[in-house]
Amino acid sequence: MCQLCWNSENPVTFKKTPINKKEYKIVRVSKVGKDRTKRYSKLRALYLNKHQICEVCNHKQATEIHHKRGRDGDNLFNHFLAVCRDCHQMIETNPHTAYKNGWTESRLKNKEDEV
Repeated sequence: MCQLCWNSENPVTFKKTPINKKEYKIVRVSKVGKDRTKRYSKLRALYLNKHQICEVCNHKQATEIHHKRGRDGDNLFNHFLAVCRDCHQMIETNPHTAYKNGWTESRLKNKEDEV
């Protein structure tokens, strides 16, 4: 009997694995986390309203925020960059070029930040 005929007469049966019925709890966000998210959303909206044109290409509408130093700390507004989607992807995929052009900064603290 050829392989094709054998497969048609002997179909492969798969064992059904039992579904794990363990329930997962949704972790609630703390009040501090909620407050931080609200403040960030307000800052982001203010910055995008003030800078409506991409700060990299200077001709497309800015729809995203690039964080020059990452999203650490409460002083985010000084490290925002309003960018369009294409420029944001270019910045994220070319970190050396972004650093050279000032679109990304070192995440290490400067002496001015320690004060």
